Amino acid sequence: MSEPNKGTWHVEEQEIFYGIDGEVFITVDREEYLITKDWVVSLNKDLVCGFYYLNILNKSYKMNHEINFK
Repeated sequence: MSEPNKGTWHVEEQEIFYGIDGEVFITVDREEYLITKDWVVSLNKDLVCGFYYLNILNKSYKMNHEINFK
């Protein structure tokens, strides 16, 4: 079974990921971001965003891990 290439994503836990390969557009509050290889992305818990895969994004990720820079 393959993943859908377009849809809505509800982030249930805060997620930080590093894009290893692939491309995906993520839409947050009408702003569209192209996430590609070598990007580091942080998505807040309870975020609802749209996604559209150009090429399935392979990623390394950590769930529910907060980073606070001071």
